[in-house]
Amino acid sequence: MDSIFKKVIMVPGQAEIAKVNRTTGVLYLSTDVWKGLPEQEKQFVLFHEKGHLTLQTADEFKANEYAVSQFLHAGTFTNKDLGQKIMVMRSILDKADGETSPFIAEMIAGAVGPIVSIIPMLGVGSKARQAEIDATAKAQSTIFNSQATATAASTKNTTTIILIAGTLLIVGLTIYFTLRKK
Repeated sequence: MDSIFKKVIMVPGQAEIAKVNRTTGVLYLSTDVWKGLPEQEKQFVLFHEKGHLTLQTADEFKANEYAVSQFLHAGTFTNKDLGQKIMVMRSILDKADGETSPFIAEMIAGAVGPIVSIIPMLGVGSKARQAEIDATAKAQSTIFNSQATATAASTKNTTTIILIAGTLLIVGLTIYFTLRKK
């Protein structure tokens, strides 16, 4: 990963795994936690902190979105790598949230796009994970369909209101000009 951090400082006893000063570009890593992380989790954490710095945001969700998009496309891509990366993201994001969040699967699915739908065909992951991916895809499809239906209904309502208002305006103007002539 190309480093945009100006300096990296290891801090014994730091509570957070990592934090970046968005003004100076200095990255602070917890010595105690960092040494116990697997390499892929370290990579994800670095992308997360890079997200804070690149986007100049304190928003954890935006930094996670950035990290997901960067992490998935970093390095080689075999079926095994893809499955491992998805599991690392779930693990790290679950730890960050303290529980499994519904938006995590959606965020990962949004970042990998069509890849998610072919994961079961690639044979990546357990049957339970494949079932979870299928359920997530189905839930997303339901959400998108609901949003499309709501948008269509809103458009129809707007069109109806415009037609009624236009008709009333024309009738009103016709009555006005008819009465004015008399």
